[in-house]
Amino acid sequence: NKRLLLASDQHGLKAWARDTPEQTLVTLQPKQQINHLCLVRGSGLMFVACEAPKIRSYYAPALGLAPRWAAFLDNFTDELAATTLAEAGGITPNVDTVYENYKFVTREELTRDLSAAHLIGTDMLRPHMHGFFMHLRLYRKLVDVAQPFAYEKYRRERVQAQLEAERESHIAKVATRRVRALSKGAQAK
Repeated sequence: NKRLLLASDQHGLKAWARDTPEQTLVTLQPKQQINHLCLVRGSGLMFVACEAPKIRSYYAPALGLAPRWAAFLDNFTDELAATTLAEAGGITPNVDTVYENYKFVTREELTRDLSAAHLIGTDMLRPHMHGFFMHLRLYRKLVDVAQPFAYEKYRRERVQAQLEAERESHIAKVATRRVRALSKGAQAK
């Protein structure tokens, strides 16, 4: 419901509220030259056509909520805001690690590999595009239940790989000793 003013030229764009022009809400300066800007009405989602092969999309929560068809953007924003509030007075969180302790799984993986279709619709899964985010601890527990002998198999493969590496290095050492012995014998003659 804010009355916003959005100005754009080739080098960047700025947005501010008409009531407070001294307070900039959004500043954007892409590396490429801006050709066109499209703001999704009533939201903070912008599409920017630049001198690039793909159209850039930006989401600025200061301009408005995400559209219904991109509601997952609000989840990112809420999570980031909660993390920032929790760490107030400390180091601000890295934006790239919003879902650091989460694992993305598709609906197919969830039903076929993990046998956890019953979790769909609960608070344990966060819907995102064509799958779900689940906490990493929950994912590991489900994998342990679904594949109880996976660790033993991994351990056997690891031991086998180490034995192969030792055999190869042993063969190389013996071959190197023989070559040295032959070359010393040839030098003596």
